[in-house]
Amino acid sequence: MSSSSSKNSTGEKDETNIAGIPHVTNISFRPEGDKDHDEVPPSFFPGGLQGLVTGPSEGRINFIERKCPRIYNSIVKIFLPLLLLICLAFFCGHFLADLESDNEISSNNRKLSLLYKTEFLKLGDIDDAIKNSYDSCITQYEETQQQQFVNITDLSIFLGTCTQASVNKTRSHVQDLRQESYNRLYDSLNQNWIICQNSTTPRYAQSEFITWKWFTSFYELRSYYVDEENLSIEAASELAANEASGTDECKVHTAAGALVWFTIFSTIGYGHVAPETVGGRIMTITLGLLSIICFTAIIGQAGYVLLTIADDAFFRIGLQRLTKGYASVFFW
Repeated sequence: MSSSSSKNSTGEKDETNIAGIPHVTNISFRPEGDKDHDEVPPSFFPGGLQGLVTGPSEGRINFIERKCPRIYNSIVKIFLPLLLLICLAFFCGHFLADLESDNEISSNNRKLSLLYKTEFLKLGDIDDAIKNSYDSCITQYEETQQQQFVNITDLSIFLGTCTQASVNKTRSHVQDLRQESYNRLYDSLNQNWIICQNSTTPRYAQSEFITWKWFTSFYELRSYYVDEENLSIEAASELAANEASGTDECKVHTAAGALVWFTIFSTIGYGHVAPETVGGRIMTITLGLLSIICFTAIIGQAGYVLLTIADDAFFRIGLQRLTKGYASVFFW
């Protein structure tokens, strides 16, 4: 339907928009009967603030719209749509986090298993070196002593003196390795889609909790395989490391998923996390595109309302120059 014009009873043309709704070129936001201002401020946009609602309205809603156009349009055109966007972020973010949580749990368990197989087995080799140093010192003691009976006190003093430097150096090295291993592990554990404790718990503490739960599960499984299955300690450790889990008490982190979804439909894109599963990527592409369209439409509508209210306020305080021309460009 194209725009049309008709003549009213006075012979003047009455312009209509594309929807067939008359344009209101002058609109007042004053309550009826307010005579404080002689000038009726023209609206910056065709149709004014009341013209934002083009559909028919009746009864109480129509009365509120006519009497309180600013409040009505701020709520209906700004706050309620923004609330809808927040709900959309939590809804889609929860399902996205649910799709990605299993993959993140498996990744964390693999990292813990790798830590045990590489770092902790090395620490076990160091323990063997400490034992060998004692055996070596005992051999030296036997070679230097000619008497038949061993003096326990002399032997203890000799072992303490012989192994002191080696033990101190080894212990220091073990502590450094262990701390470095834990630091690397805590930094590498992912907690983008899952949460294992309260949301206020720091990330470092969350990583400690996951690690503690994994080693608890590991030792329980290893004891089971040794006691019930009669496996060797090496074979039991290998099986336990592959099956242990530190994330059994973790759950989907809805708030984190909502934050990720907000960065998607607002096109901010922090880049700190991205979906890795096929389902998560498909959901991001399809629903993400629709969310971006909704966000753009709502933000555009909110800007339209705010500008109309601002222009009316400028007219009321005598700053009409800020509503048009270069002055409005520089101001906004």
